[in-house]
Amino acid sequence: MSANIFFKASIFVIILTFISCSSDDTDTAPVEIIISVATEDFSTTMDEGPENGQIIGVVQGSTNEGSVRFSIAEQSPAGAFAVDSVTGELTVADAAVFRFKYNPEITGTVKVRNGDVFENANVSIHLNKNSNEKVYEGNIILYTQEEVNNFGANRYTHISGSLVIGTLEFAYSDSEILTLTPLSSLQNITGNLTICFNGLLEGLNGLENLETIGNQLIFWRNPSLNNIAAFAKLTVIKGDLVIDTNESLKNLNGLDNLVEVRKNLLIYSNENLTDISSLSNLAHLGLDLKIEDNKKLEIINLNSLTSVPRDLIIRDCFKLTNLNGASNITSIGGNLSIHSNLELSDFCGLSNLLIGGYFEGTYKVYQNAYNPTKQDIIDGNCAI
Repeated sequence: MSANIFFKASIFVIILTFISCSSDDTDTAPVEIIISVATEDFSTTMDEGPENGQIIGVVQGSTNEGSVRFSIAEQSPAGAFAVDSVTGELTVADAAVFRFKYNPEITGTVKVRNGDVFENANVSIHLNKNSNEKVYEGNIILYTQEEVNNFGANRYTHISGSLVIGTLEFAYSDSEILTLTPLSSLQNITGNLTICFNGLLEGLNGLENLETIGNQLIFWRNPSLNNIAAFAKLTVIKGDLVIDTNESLKNLNGLDNLVEVRKNLLIYSNENLTDISSLSNLAHLGLDLKIEDNKKLEIINLNSLTSVPRDLIIRDCFKLTNLNGASNITSIGGNLSIHSNLELSDFCGLSNLLIGGYFEGTYKVYQNAYNPTKQDIIDGNCAI
């Protein structure tokens, strides 16, 4: 890493009056204090493909009176890096944009201030192209094990489009793919990852190095899929997360590090799914949350989630008894619908939402073991 430094400083004159108390309490004198802030433009070169949180460097800042604070005034691409407000340390905030092909240079401005006195430091981060990266340009569908093997033999690290494993067509029979281990070099997908209509696929080993999905992640109609543990490195999904009709899937272990789904979270018709507590670190959701027709689901743990920007729907989860795992949700921007959950008798997890939270949409609660009104929950009658 190298840095080119340019000195810049701003000086303001501030006249402060101090009263000095002598023994006869007669001496007063105005004191001039010249407040100055100094900083340096920051420039560095680093390899593409860093990890989130990786240290980039430190923006320098000083003042002759008190201390300075650092903040980002602007950056391009937006959200690429973060700055520590006290130390000026720059870190990677969105690793997906640190790719030479799309952003060979990342720029921004950091404001260094002491009260109303400030100076701006220009930030310039130049990326080295990773010679180990091998990009497949466009979209790709892998329908047979031979296609998986042949594609994997190329050791692609990035797909610039979308990847389908299986097929998107009802007219086709299920694929006969048995293993994804040849895909172990794959790290990033710019578009969608869709895994569907795979009759024999039991696990996702081979996708354990996948760090970034630029849009949707969809698991649909994989009757033998019994685990998704390979996704341990995945922290952000920039589109929808859809888990639909995977009859052998019992839990969502592998999504434990997922903190953000920027569009919808949809969990549908997984008949043996009992536990979604692996989503306990999910803190940000962009649109709807729908958990429907998971007849053996017993545990919902969304303890890091505080807001659902649109609709929240839970229905036909016959073994669900309480909503404690949703107790930290204090804002719903759309409608709330909870129905046809035959053993659901404890709605106390909605107390924080309905008492002091934000919810102005339609409230529909019916055909559960207990069906409290909003006022029942507000009054403390939230369970039987």
